Amino acid sequence: MFTPPVTYHKEFTITDDCGLIAAGKPCPGCTAVAVQDRGRREPKMDADKIIAVIEREAKKGVNLFTLMGGEPLTVKGIHKVISYIDNSPFIDALVYTASYGLVNDKGGLTSAFARLQAAGLMKLYLLASVDKLILNKKDILPNDSSSFKAFYGLKLMETLAKKGYKDIAIHQTLRKDNLDHTLLLYQWASERGILFSCCPLVWKPYTSRRRDPVPFKNFADKLTKKDKPKLREIINRLITIETKRLKEKKPRSLIPSSAFLRLISDYGPDNLISCKKHRKVRPIFGRDITPDGKERWCIAQDTYNDAMLCGGCYYIGLDRGTPGEYWSFEGLTGQLGPNDLRWQNYIVCRKVPGFDPTRKNLIFYQKSPTERKDFPQAFIQ
Repeated sequence: MFTPPVTYHKEFTITDDCGLIAAGKPCPGCTAVAVQDRGRREPKMDADKIIAVIEREAKKGVNLFTLMGGEPLTVKGIHKVISYIDNSPFIDALVYTASYGLVNDKGGLTSAFARLQAAGLMKLYLLASVDKLILNKKDILPNDSSSFKAFYGLKLMETLAKKGYKDIAIHQTLRKDNLDHTLLLYQWASERGILFSCCPLVWKPYTSRRRDPVPFKNFADKLTKKDKPKLREIINRLITIETKRLKEKKPRSLIPSSAFLRLISDYGPDNLISCKKHRKVRPIFGRDITPDGKERWCIAQDTYNDAMLCGGCYYIGLDRGTPGEYWSFEGLTGQLGPNDLRWQNYIVCRKVPGFDPTRKNLIFYQKSPTERKDFPQAFIQ
């Protein structure tokens, strides 16, 4: 029987002062910009309160945390949080970050990176935000934070790969202006033993909030129905290549599950998956925890009432739930045969008994003991 490591996931969206916003180069779709435009500020990070929340959630069984938001590795106190997680026998974590300040133009690691490394950063999963293939500094476009982050993210990951680090990755947020880079980034990463992750731009939860909706202008570059044919071609190519790699017993190159990937084309651009439908109104596993220790419904909604007005999302946090809950998403495609290869999300808690570092127990064929025939009707809004 298929027995994956048992992973229960929540996340911190840590938003302090983002250097890209301060430089006037916010990322497309940045909701922190809208917050700051309204004269509000997210609470400053309090490492002790975050650790207290981690301890509280760990007692409930949560063993995998995501640290993300306004560049979490740049905010005060993050070293203490990283060290606490590293020293825990139970808790694992992944970190999303931009890479400016951690690596120089030549790929050399900075003193800032050395301090994070000393705290235990490289014992966690490390994902660099890389939306485009920008390998030369001269190719950084003016006022384009994506190309700026991409250049330094690729420099950092390549340096770390050469030093032999594992469980490092680049993550691409899929938008209109970077679809031509997706296969190039996947190839670049797989050739270097670096993992690749991708997810459509999440916009609907922010624009459909009960209070303080983010203006649509912040998401002008989101994918639309017109992008679906091109997106489907790209995703099918990724699945074909990864399937071939896995059948040849090569290491994983993709982080998202095959289920998440197969549904991107149809459900990603319009953010069609609604947690209030498919989870029977229970919050998703990517529950948001703010720097002052308060807990929100998810990355976009503050309360239960807000969530009930949410139009849906296609957030990759959906892909990191309780084993068995999301892997039958593939049943929606109607195209799977009994011999089709499938795989779970790569990121799982590595501190559970029986963890298999090869992830072989996350790869399987179409037939499984946990298929739910009612799934197609259970979660589409």
